Amino acid sequence: MPTPSNLPTDIRFSYEGGNHGDRRHPMRIEWRQLPHGQIEIPDGGSWILELEGRAPVTVRSGEAMVLPRGLRHALGTAGPRTMHTAWAMFCFEDLAGQDMLAAAGIPPVVPSATGRQLVGIMTELRELDPAAARGELSALVRRQALGFRMLELLLAHATVPSIAPPDPELARLLPALRHVEANLARPLYTAELARQAYLSPSRFHSVFKRALGCSPLAHVRNARLRLAQHLLLATDLPVGEIGARAGFTSPYYFSRAFRKHLRTTPTAFRQAFRVYR
Repeated sequence: MPTPSNLPTDIRFSYEGGNHGDRRHPMRIEWRQLPHGQIEIPDGGSWILELEGRAPVTVRSGEAMVLPRGLRHALGTAGPRTMHTAWAMFCFEDLAGQDMLAAAGIPPVVPSATGRQLVGIMTELRELDPAAARGELSALVRRQALGFRMLELLLAHATVPSIAPPDPELARLLPALRHVEANLARPLYTAELARQAYLSPSRFHSVFKRALGCSPLAHVRNARLRLAQHLLLATDLPVGEIGARAGFTSPYYFSRAFRKHLRTTPTAFRQAFRVYR
C-alpha cells in the first residue's frame, strides 16, 4: 500500500478553503475544470458525478468525492431531498507542478470509512482559517500537518504503487520556475528564463521539456491560466482585470486562451462555481 515515503520529498500542500452547506435537489453543475483539487462528502443525499470519457458514478451519503486539479467533470444531485455536504479545496504538487492525486491514481469515490475521517480533518482546517490568516505559526504548521494526514488517508486507496522520482536536472530549473510565478503579470521570454538557470536558451528549452513535459512558454501559459482561474473563483475583480493580472495582453486574447484550453469562457466558469457555492 502506498505511503508518503513512496513519494518525492518535495511535495507542496496548499489549502484553498473549505466549508459546508446544503444542496437542494435538483441541482446541476455543468462541465468545468478547477485549478485545485476538491474533496466533497455528501450527507443525506448523493451526487451523480460525470467524468469526461467515463461512465457516471454515484457518490453516496458518507462517501468522499475526490477530484484532482484540472479534471473535467460535471455534477448533479440525486434524490428528492436536501443534503448537507462538507467540502475542501487544496492542491498537492511536486516541484514540477504534477498533481499528486492524479499521479497516485486516487479514485473519484472513496469509501465512507475514509470519508468520516476526512470530514474531521476538513472541519479542523476550516476552524484554523482565522488564525492562519493572521499568520500564526502554530496554525500554519498545523494546517500543513492536517493536509498531509489527508493525503495519507487518500493514498490508502491509490492505484499507482509508486511515483517516479523527478528528473535530477529539475533542481536547476527552480529559479526559473519561481521567476515565472513572481512575474506572470508581464511578458516572459525563454531567454529571460534561461538566464535564471544559467543555461543557454536552446539548452534550457531541452532540459525544461524533458523535466516538465512541456515547453517553457507552454508552462507560462498554463501558470497564467491557473492564476486566472484562482482569481475568478476567489475575487470579484472584472474579467478584463483578471486577464491583465494573469499576464494576458488583451481581454480578447485572455478569453480566447481560456476557451481553447478550458472549453468554457471566464464568465461561465465563474458563474458555474458561484452556483455551486
